[in-house]
Amino acid sequence: MSKMQYRPEIDGIRAIAVLSVVVFHSGLGFLKGGFLGVDLFFVISGFLITRILISDLESGNFSIITFYERRIRRILPALFVTLALSFMAAWYLMSPIHMEGFSRSLVAVATFCSNILFWQESGYFDTAAELRPLLHTWSLAVEEQFYIFFPLFLMIAWRFGKKATLLLLALAFVASLCIAHWGVMNKPVAAFYLMPTRAWELLVGVFAAFMALHMEKRQITQPLLMRNLLSGIGLAAVVGSILFFDPQTAIPSFPALVPTVGTALLILFATRGTLVNRLLRIRILVGIGLISYSAYLFHQPLLAFARYRSLHELSSTVSVFLCVSTFIWAYLSWRYIEQPFRNRKVVVRRAVFPLGAATTAMLIVSGVWNIRNDGVNANNDTTIASASIYDACHFHHQATNLSMDYCRASLDFNKYYVLVGDSHAMAFFVELKKTLAQEGYGLIAFTKNTLYPIAGTYREGMPDSESRMAFLDSAYDFATHDPHVEGVYVAARWASHIEGGAFKRPDGLMDDHPFSHTRIAGASKTDLTSQPDLLTYSAKFLAKVANYRPVTLFGPVPEVGVDVPRALLLDRSVLNYPVSWYDDREKNALELLRMARKESPNISIVDVRNVFCRNDAGVCIQEQNGHSLYVDDDHVSLTGAKLVMSEISKQLNKEQTLSQAEPDQTITVGAKAQGS
Repeated sequence: MSKMQYRPEIDGIRAIAVLSVVVFHSGLGFLKGGFLGVDLFFVISGFLITRILISDLESGNFSIITFYERRIRRILPALFVTLALSFMAAWYLMSPIHMEGFSRSLVAVATFCSNILFWQESGYFDTAAELRPLLHTWSLAVEEQFYIFFPLFLMIAWRFGKKATLLLLALAFVASLCIAHWGVMNKPVAAFYLMPTRAWELLVGVFAAFMALHMEKRQITQPLLMRNLLSGIGLAAVVGSILFFDPQTAIPSFPALVPTVGTALLILFATRGTLVNRLLRIRILVGIGLISYSAYLFHQPLLAFARYRSLHELSSTVSVFLCVSTFIWAYLSWRYIEQPFRNRKVVVRRAVFPLGAATTAMLIVSGVWNIRNDGVNANNDTTIASASIYDACHFHHQATNLSMDYCRASLDFNKYYVLVGDSHAMAFFVELKKTLAQEGYGLIAFTKNTLYPIAGTYREGMPDSESRMAFLDSAYDFATHDPHVEGVYVAARWASHIEGGAFKRPDGLMDDHPFSHTRIAGASKTDLTSQPDLLTYSAKFLAKVANYRPVTLFGPVPEVGVDVPRALLLDRSVLNYPVSWYDDREKNALELLRMARKESPNISIVDVRNVFCRNDAGVCIQEQNGHSLYVDDDHVSLTGAKLVMSEISKQLNKEQTLSQAEPDQTITVGAKAQGS
């Protein structure tokens, strides 16, 4: 079989893919489906790699060593330069706490498991994601994980013939697509990031390669009219998806068939003589396609670091400038890094693997060293380097769907408290665990991101609502019936759950966390006026729990609207805002706590307001002596949590535990407790 001839139109498809991704991530506001450019890349990759593998297998020249040599030459040089430059930028531009997070991603990228890290740590479309310079490398990890298995599979399956090979591939395709569909409905973040749910997109390209080879061998040429029609359909599918899909589209489930099959149609039928071929061969598109890999690598770090250094949204002018800069960097990378390393005369084969291994090791060592040193960097004097607030417990919950999904801490104790809530609850976990252990109690945590800690409720638009409700049922059943449980702590980002929106500061700054409204199961979803009162329902539910065990509610932590470690680095004037902002934002949340307290004398309130909002100064503080009380815009840091725990510890030391609380007693943090 002759080697595959260069096809400029495939670089034209690459250009569409990379332009879509760059524009989408730039935040310019159009191409809502621009993230689908990654899906196009998967199909192209599957097609080209399979063509090469089949060519080698049929000629008897297949070598797994040669295959990975090609991958190293293609992938690693530009990637490692991007990582090195990003590390230097992070060293000078980031706060230590974010430097530590960057270093975790650096290690993950170097070991091609960044998709797993980002699955565990965040969603793809939230604000925090926009500040992660290496977030986009998840797709490279998916490809490399796929290509660990695919060449070996093809080498073995090839011995049993093409029909058997295609049958096995078809089964893998169906399985992957079905898992992806289930995942989008039940575990959307995992479905987005992980290789098993993305493999079918690469397999679309694999099947396209088999079909192309079949047509070549049989010398099958479709009539020009048919090729024009099919390539036109393919282009319409790709462009239509990019224009009309959005982040809420069920990707990578069945809707992703539209852009992926469309890409396959372009590869197969946008051949010479067709109108689409002429379009894709336009010189500027081909040129962009040639540098598309480097453009993909550089665009996210440029945008992320620019966003990181500004507390405001990037202007359209700045976004356009960064997009243009991306392609300038991409050309330089393609010309002086990619091209020389692909040239076997410049970099000989015996040097490829040692260079790749040495550079990988250097990046891993750099990342691990920085993590072990709490994100130390050039900005250590301006903001505290703080350990993560999250325990492994919290991430364990994101990865399982067990009915008894909890994390037990302080195993040496046979009496313990239960902590229920969202990530705000987990922000207290580390310090609460220490505080309780000092008094002879263990702690068991039932927490999930964005979980409203009231059983029988769900958030609109959450695909895993049923599993979340089952999770809460299990949590409270355990808390109220296990004889070793002394009491229950409940914490949440109350206002966001109740109000269903982000914190909008009067000065115009705001976070952009997408929170939908919380609903009561079985209530009307269309007529909001008939919705049972969420506050009343929540208060009565907590009172029911308090009939079995004492309940302590953490009051709402003041939301800041800006990332506090970044603000300490960039502009401290936006911190320590008026108490009135807090009171307006948390009005309904505070009312819920008051209602719950009235419902049961066995409910106590931790008045977090008095920790962070000083009535004498009239401000809510977010830092003390340059030390951040937050890890971002709304989660307390270990320093912030300690302020709250110190007051709880005083109560425990006085043996005023929740199980001994008087009917009208309230734990008031920062002020003398009632009844004491």
